[in-house]
Amino acid sequence: MVCEEAIPFSVSGKIYPGFITSEFDSKKSGISFYKMISLKSGTPEELVSILNLKHTKCNISLNTKYPGKKHYFDTAKNALTFIHEDKLKKVVLSRKQDFGNISVKELQCLFSKLCINYFESFVYLMNIPGKGIWCGATPEKLLTFKNGFASSIALAATRKIGNSTDSSILWNEKEREEQQLVEYFIEEILKKHEINNYVKSGPFTSLTGSLAHIATDFYFNTAIESALNVAVELHPTPALSGYPQQEAIQFILKHEGYDRELYGGFLGPIFSTQEFGLFVNIRCMKVTETGYEIFAGGGYTKDSNPDEEYLETEIKVNAIKRYI
Repeated sequence: MVCEEAIPFSVSGKIYPGFITSEFDSKKSGISFYKMISLKSGTPEELVSILNLKHTKCNISLNTKYPGKKHYFDTAKNALTFIHEDKLKKVVLSRKQDFGNISVKELQCLFSKLCINYFESFVYLMNIPGKGIWCGATPEKLLTFKNGFASSIALAATRKIGNSTDSSILWNEKEREEQQLVEYFIEEILKKHEINNYVKSGPFTSLTGSLAHIATDFYFNTAIESALNVAVELHPTPALSGYPQQEAIQFILKHEGYDRELYGGFLGPIFSTQEFGLFVNIRCMKVTETGYEIFAGGGYTKDSNPDEEYLETEIKVNAIKRYI
């Protein structure tokens, strides 16, 4: 999919079919609306034409280097200090990993494999003016809406599945606490918008591709304008920022050391005045002038171990890398 130039999006404005995106730091960039030009056949030739690529190399956008592994562990130590001093209950630290060149054929194969292996996720490959080429398979919906019926999900904690089934995974206290904070936050936002008729289902183990998460589904009835307002206020949930939300965001922007861009933001289609689907942009990668970079993060609470959290980011990076 390729998008035309962005138009600023307002939840109080008229709703048109299209595609919207928001970076993690939505206050910096706002929400962007795009008219879409969709792929028809998905052949390499069409990808070259629409994505404006060469067969050998994806010369798309500049990349800014992540500060490195030492910086990650220094930030983790700082984050745990904040948590133990009760300044935060949770904060999500992320990093990105750079890889070499990627061809159009590899991009095409990656997209196809993600569609097959992450069939329950929102899978996309898109060229966004000013933001570059992004590809991802996110299992986390921010909010979906159709004909007055809305749903969201509190998703957190990650395990590599291996030979496990959902019933055989025993989540520890740290993982359960991490997910409960997301769940509590969603309830706070719904109640703030006077949506008290919601139904919860969970927590349960959600299997997506090679990974498992703890999840709780939320369902409720509302109007589309209300649903869009809820979505904007949910972003970024504690699954991508932390808790309390604003304090965690400020910690990330000050200490993480790089711009997350669309990672940790949200994106998705608006189909009509009565249907949209918005998803948190995780399990994603960006094509750069020298190759591609994959983003991953993990939530820190009082019981977090930085070595284990770093390993979790490696597992998440590999969830995309394994298909290239």
